[in-house]
Amino acid sequence: MKKLFVLFFMLIVANITVGCSKNEVLSSDENKKQDIVSRENYSKSEEVTKNKTVKIDTLDTHKVSKDNVISLKAEASFKTRCQTFEEIYDNSKYIVRGTVDKVDFTVIDGMPYTVLSFRVADSLKGDMEKNTINTVMMYGGYMTVKQEVDYYNDAERFKEIKKKDWGKTFIEKRLIQKEYPKCGEEYVISLVDSDIVEGAYVPVNEFETVFKKENERYVRTVPSEDYFSSSVDDSEKRLKNDRSFEYSWFCKTIKMKKSRGKSN
Repeated sequence: MKKLFVLFFMLIVANITVGCSKNEVLSSDENKKQDIVSRENYSKSEEVTKNKTVKIDTLDTHKVSKDNVISLKAEASFKTRCQTFEEIYDNSKYIVRGTVDKVDFTVIDGMPYTVLSFRVADSLKGDMEKNTINTVMMYGGYMTVKQEVDYYNDAERFKEIKKKDWGKTFIEKRLIQKEYPKCGEEYVISLVDSDIVEGAYVPVNEFETVFKKENERYVRTVPSEDYFSSSVDDSEKRLKNDRSFEYSWFCKTIKMKKSRGKSN
């Protein structure tokens, strides 16, 4: 009887041990699965936040006010016209839609620039990766009087300002009177590689290829009301109303353009 009891007890202990082993194996498998999922999620997170911005020395503009700024209008350059869709597409290396993550100002070779950290949501033309943050530079912004004088040697222009105040007196040069981009704003921009800062991008031109999202349309700012007075025979080459477009139409038109390019 005692032998039977001992044998029965040993069988119970053996079953419990096997059960624990199975549970341990299952836990190990689950942990492996969780590790794989974690790595995948981490990889996706890395994709979303991949930072491809370039390091640029920026200007501290926190002390800019109406009392210490001299406003000047910069001359517009139209060496590359982009009035029509065809011109926008043909003259660009990249066309992207995205949002502004950060806005800074810098001065390079005596010229002020607005520097955007631009998060790409859609890449419509070119090989700029989606889900990356890139540096986009636009002409116009702030510089100090000291920076102006140091580069152009034109101290005579600022003789009414004390030399000790040159570093805290700002010059603002803008192509047109519009607000600077803000964080969170969405744009479609036609871009090329910057020939000033390696790894950065610039609009084909700031007037015709920078479209800000406003009320479900993407709108560009142009210099004057009669800017589009010149006639274009092929109406399909025009944007919807010269100044703006619906994103679905723009994507469809780019797709058609690519298809025609492959068939030629």
